[in-house]
Amino acid sequence: MALEASSSSYQLALGYLSGGAASCAATAATNPIDVLKVDLQLSKRSVLAAVRERLRRHGALSYMDGSMPALVRAMSYSAFRLAAYTPLKARLAEAGVAAAPAKLAAGLASGATAAFLANPIEMVKVRSQAGFYRDRAFAFRDLLTHGFAGVGPHVLRGAAHTASQIGTYDIVKTALKRRLGATDGLALHASTAAVAGVATTLVSSPFDVVKTHAMATESSVAAAARTVLKTHGLRGFWRGASAGYARTGPHTVITFIAMENLHKLLGLGHI
Repeated sequence: MALEASSSSYQLALGYLSGGAASCAATAATNPIDVLKVDLQLSKRSVLAAVRERLRRHGALSYMDGSMPALVRAMSYSAFRLAAYTPLKARLAEAGVAAAPAKLAAGLASGATAAFLANPIEMVKVRSQAGFYRDRAFAFRDLLTHGFAGVGPHVLRGAAHTASQIGTYDIVKTALKRRLGATDGLALHASTAAVAGVATTLVSSPFDVVKTHAMATESSVAAAARTVLKTHGLRGFWRGASAGYARTGPHTVITFIAMENLHKLLGLGHI
């Protein structure tokens, strides 16, 4: 029993390392698009107007705003949710839960838990990308006073994001392998990840928009939702979704291609 527990812990640690490394690579590549997404969520500007305004006021390097907390987030939130997904899915399968519901439930649970634990880091990342610390120094007391600002929509977003991302990836990939005889490789992983990116963008956007407003403006979740609805109407909850997919699509593809290869290298098997 002790040996089995030790083996499980080792596998989880390798999964954490794999998920964190893959997410860091994807985060570094897509941070400028993430900054653009935040700009769109917090303003009424078009994509071109938002880009011109940022370049005029802050320069091209400002598109790397928030990159350090984003990488810390990748090694905490993203690594945890990706590592916890597989063992949770296995436990649910052992309990007799059907394959597809088990995959979605594992995504919901791992994403919600990871989002709650990493909320202070997400708050710092959003504020950095929104320029909050451009004219003031970061203070650790921010983590105590505002560390759990927007935690509600962030947890919901984490649950929806993970279930729709890795759950969709797992379900679609399994279906393609069974029904079409597809084999694991770059083509299957990239195409399946692209589909998962669309699903997660559409599902998680409303939570992401409210979370961004709540964290960036120090308002309550209810006030942030009212602001979005009043300013943009229902469509406002998907504001920045195009930039969101421009970031989430490549991020998802890079993450899963890197993870699949790292899993193979570390002897973990395919996702």
